[in-house]
Order: sequence, then C-alpha cells, then structure tokens
Amino acid sequence: MVLIHIEIFLEGYHVKHAHRNTIYPMFIDNVGIYDQFGLHMRNIFPKRRVIELKPIDKERWNIRPVANILYYLFPNSLILVEPDHATLFNIFPIDINNSIMLVNSLLPAKPETEKAVNYWQKNIDILTNATEEDFWMGEAIQKGLESGANKCFTYGRYEQSLMYFHNSLTQELTKAADTKF
Repeated sequence: MVLIHIEIFLEGYHVKHAHRNTIYPMFIDNVGIYDQFGLHMRNIFPKRRVIELKPIDKERWNIRPVANILYYLFPNSLILVEPDHATLFNIFPIDINNSIMLVNSLLPAKPETEKAVNYWQKNIDILTNATEEDFWMGEAIQKGLESGANKCFTYGRYEQSLMYFHNSLTQELTKAADTKF
C-alpha cells in the first residue's frame, strides 16, 4: 500500500516501541487526540511537559510548546507543527509499493550563525532518524499484510484517525470510480 507513510504518522501508540531511543523519551506513551475537518484531520501528541499546563488557567494555555500537532491534508500532505517551526511532508505514489516523500522544514528565519545552523541541523537529524524508524516499521507491517496470513484487518481502540483516514480514502476513491468523464 502506497499510503503506509501517512498511516504511520496518524497514531502515537507505536512511539514507545519504534522510537525507544530517539523521540519516545519526550512523549507520553500511547496518548493522543484527533479532530476531523471534512477529509482532513488534526492529531495532537502531548509531550511529557504537558503537565506544565496544569497550574495555568485553561484560557491561557499554549499547547504548541508541550505537544506536537500534526495536520493531515487530504490526500497526501502532512504538516508537523513543533514549538518553533513546522515541517511539511508531501507523499506522491509511484506505484503500488513505492512512493516519494518530499520533506521541507519551515523555519522562522534563515539560520545565519553556526549556532543556529547546528540547532536546526539537530532538529532535522532527530526528525530524519524518527522517520527512518517509522519506515522500517511500516515496511515490516506491509510485509506482514502482504503475507496473506490475515483474512481481515481490524482497527484498534487507539487507531481512530487511521480508521477515519481509510474511510475517507475509500469514500473518495468510490466517488471517483463512479464518476463518468
């Protein structure tokens, strides 16, 4: 399935297993929420620092420093919003088993000093390492699905956004197939 790359980004329960030595120490295990906006959605993955909001009046909360916010834009784009920057992912299918992912980090300003360059490079390295771990896991999952061992696929309690993604995709593909040109 070409869209496995998008799926891996839409849930957080794999973080402890797949990212044990990279990003897992920053996040609360197996916690996240999502909202739907038509065919699009927003996922929020709280960091351990989210408890810093507890003593603050809810009207003054700023979630950006204490959570990663991920926007999925149907059909093939993701925007990962972090405390001081964002990353845009665009995924383009090549064939049934392959896709190209373009990744662009959106920085608040061009890094002008060595310190700034090093800071942003460290951020990019963390993202690259985590994404490579995701791809390894996604490829392993895909091999399992292709084995034919399972006759059906059931989404779990923590996979609501995955279910929504697949339902939306199926809905739009069915519409496209029924459209007469």
